[in-house]
Amino acid sequence: VKDTALEWINKGKMVALLGGDHSTPLGLMQALATKYDNFGILQIDAHADLRDAYEGFEFSHASIMFNALKIPQISKLVQVGIRDYCEAEANLIKNSNG
Repeated sequence: VKDTALEWINKGKMVALLGGDHSTPLGLMQALATKYDNFGILQIDAHADLRDAYEGFEFSHASIMFNALKIPQISKLVQVGIRDYCEAEANLIKNSNG
């Protein structure tokens, strides 16, 4: 995903990613990070997806935003519609300083 997205971004195209597993946007975010100094994410979802790992897999659908926040160029994550999260995710949100 990262390589294909970067190929089109470098051609001046606006890249969108639709469908698939929640974990696939990480490649697009990594591609954007090579092109832009900082950017934000608007996540519209019922789940926070801020788990360090889910069932032992660190790149699961439940970890996409946790992994995204490791990208230094991501300056802001705004989450809308969240209705379900675990205690570790709640603590991460609480300690995020906005």
